[in-house]
Amino acid sequence: MAGLEKAFSLGAKELEIRSDSELLVKQIKGEYRMKNEGLKPLFSKAVSLLGRFESYHIKYIPRAQNSEADALANKALDGGN
Repeated sequence: MAGLEKAFSLGAKELEIRSDSELLVKQIKGEYRMKNEGLKPLFSKAVSLLGRFESYHIKYIPRAQNSEADALANKALDGGN
């Protein structure tokens, strides 16, 4: 979410999004429904933010092929240490 907001604030018009969550990718593409009631508000916010861009492409990429992003995500989750 923060990445989408930052990209928009920097004036991005198009996005290429890569995620190691195949479920998330399929939900954003509308191939799967969002069933988790607790996550629906976040999902709706993400879809709304994506609607601000002229275009976007979201792609599933296995975690093993995305080690740099995985390391950055883990660092952020650990409080930046």
